[in-house]
Amino acid sequence: MRIRVLNGVVVAIFNDGSEYEDTIEVGELPVPDDMNKPFDYLYDGETVTIRYIEPSPPFVPEKSRIEVLEDEAAMLALELVDTQIRLDQSETDHAILLFELVDKGVL
Repeated sequence: MRIRVLNGVVVAIFNDGSEYEDTIEVGELPVPDDMNKPFDYLYDGETVTIRYIEPSPPFVPEKSRIEVLEDEAAMLALELVDTQIRLDQSETDHAILLFELVDKGVL
């Protein structure tokens, strides 16, 4: 069941789709202590009270073993690419040093 209060009209919507409607004075609506928290009004036919709604944590499905292995494989591939780039840079630096030694007549 859901309860909605709008402009002094309390509407209870039941799970089967039927509705119950009653009128209250807008001044009778309580003010929540914390307006930053989501809240709802509860109406028992006589009084209106506030119910704070606790947000449920988002559903995060667990990864399957295959997904975990795919993630690990992707990380290893990134590490391999990084290592290859560093190796290429090292070989380039080494070639430059050899060229300078030959150019200066040391070798």
